[in-house]
Amino acid sequence: MGFFPDDAVVPIEWRTEDLWLRVLRPDVTELDFAALMESRERLRRWSNSSWPADDFTLDANRQDLIEHEREWEAREAFAYTVLNPDGTRCEGCVYINPLELWLDHCGFKRDGDGSRFDDDTPAVTFWVCDSALARGLDRQLLTGLRNWFQQEWPFTQVVFPLLNTLTADIALLESSGLVLHATHSLRSDAPLSCFVYGESA
Repeated sequence: MGFFPDDAVVPIEWRTEDLWLRVLRPDVTELDFAALMESRERLRRWSNSSWPADDFTLDANRQDLIEHEREWEAREAFAYTVLNPDGTRCEGCVYINPLELWLDHCGFKRDGDGSRFDDDTPAVTFWVCDSALARGLDRQLLTGLRNWFQQEWPFTQVVFPLLNTLTADIALLESSGLVLHATHSLRSDAPLSCFVYGESA
């Protein structure tokens, strides 16, 4: 079996009292762009990249969302926008990718400790914008995501990879009861690792 079963239905949305997750499509380009640019300095640390740059444009963001939609339709990866309940404000995003491909894309090497995951194990990464973070929406989102995966997704295991520099995010995962499963270092041997958290065995 590949990353996602051919006969399984991909969830389109998930609602909680405070959040509405729905497929990330170009129709939320403006809302998504506002959330990105509000939080761009923190997102650069989160992604260990220059994204989004100060001169990032609305059109460039639309192209990114078109690609996310293509990946979703092809069942290669699944991205969701996090909206407030009435859909008037973007609070963040959720990305679901094959874990092994996510590690390769980010430049991490295998650590040789037998911690290779099955091909269908997803890497779940998420962010909330600065204003939502100040309201503690990251904790609510994490709780909602774990419930969503238990109830509507076919994955046998879900993991949340984080860079070791993101101490607040790591504290959030650990305080929620997620367990550290593996550590992967950059192939360049730079002083940066990825911590992989998931449900306890």
